[in-house]
Amino acid sequence: MTQSWDILSTMTPADYLKFRGVLGSSSGFQSDQFRRFETLLGLKDPTFLRFHEDRPQAHAALKAALAEPSLYDDALAQLAIAGLPVPAEVLNRDVTQPYEPSEGVEAAWLEVYRDTERWWPLYQLAEKLVDLDDALLTWRHKHVVTVERIIGRRRGTGGTEGVAYLASTLTRRCFPELWSLRTKL
Repeated sequence: MTQSWDILSTMTPADYLKFRGVLGSSSGFQSDQFRRFETLLGLKDPTFLRFHEDRPQAHAALKAALAEPSLYDDALAQLAIAGLPVPAEVLNRDVTQPYEPSEGVEAAWLEVYRDTERWWPLYQLAEKLVDLDDALLTWRHKHVVTVERIIGRRRGTGGTEGVAYLASTLTRRCFPELWSLRTKL
């Protein structure tokens, strides 16, 4: 996914302006596949459903993804199965809602990181999750830079503040405790 920006970034502002008007209000908000991808990773946001109401199949697929446990929910269940103290309120949370970081989850992951030999498979899982999150952040960053390079600070076709909105997505983490624990190691 990230390499697609390498090609798109070669487009000049003049090239883009030749067809931007045809896009109308089309935007990335309408990408049900990308929203399902985010949702499956754990970045659940039911507000994106409204962008798919005119496409029943896409709407149903996103709604179904929102109702399922995410990859992170599954990873946290694996911590608990291994005997690590994952808080019950996290394991039994309403998976349709956005995940909220937990000090208890961070403590469980810290145990894994502080004794990697004992918890090697979970440590490897954690690092693969960070790799995945890092790749998504790299994709988002390339998106921001490419858009700014081509249209500057204009409003986005979806009605957002364009680059400012895209830049705000750079703070989103799919697996937040895997990032925050590093400060405590």
